[in-house]
Amino acid sequence: MIVSNPLEQGLPFAAVALNNSLPKYFDSVWKNANIRVCVDGGSNRVLDYFVGKKEKKFLSPDVIVGDLQSIRPEVQHEFESTGSQIVKINNSQVTDAEKAINLLSDMKYKNTILLLGAFGGRFDQTAAMIHAALARPDMNIILADDSNFSHWVFPGKTKILTPQICTTHVCGLIPLLKPVCLKTEGFRWNLDWGTLTMGEFISSSNEVAAPEVSIETRDPIFWTIQAKKVVEIQKSKQQK
Repeated sequence: MIVSNPLEQGLPFAAVALNNSLPKYFDSVWKNANIRVCVDGGSNRVLDYFVGKKEKKFLSPDVIVGDLQSIRPEVQHEFESTGSQIVKINNSQVTDAEKAINLLSDMKYKNTILLLGAFGGRFDQTAAMIHAALARPDMNIILADDSNFSHWVFPGKTKILTPQICTTHVCGLIPLLKPVCLKTEGFRWNLDWGTLTMGEFISSSNEVAAPEVSIETRDPIFWTIQAKKVVEIQKSKQQK
């Protein structure tokens, strides 16, 4: 399996705005997405983001999904008037992020999904984002914020393209579920079927040392790579 960050490869992707601080590069990501989704309170974040930048013309979400307990009435009216579809799902056993992922799954969406604002704030909500991505090994889900692009690597051999257009060379492999035995190539510090275990040894502050890295694992492991600062992302895009 080959995995890449669509922001670095010019590939189609879905942008999902969560009810958390949106990354500073949100504007360019939102414009380049081929489908735009807000979860409930994430719609407030999107409107406030563009109003704060004094932008009068911006792209409304294609869909707003959730229990609609957090969206402000004026925000719902604004986006409904510009064509956003409102999907209300009253299921307290499922997070709004999971509702967005399930909606895209029901739409047979096959491209990468970027969960924007996946980290920061309450840790239980961050854990819920990690859980939501783990539950869908059939979908390519990337968790993103100002500092990170992260996703699960599932059993088997996975190649991750790392051109470092939007990312630095600093990365990590975190065995969040259980001890993981794996083999890696393309890192500064590789493993030859070594075992990573929380509380004993994990691969943090590692570095990519090649245009692509290879991870062969017997169990799911969480991959994360550092995002560049906004200005660096913009310069890299111009240089591409």
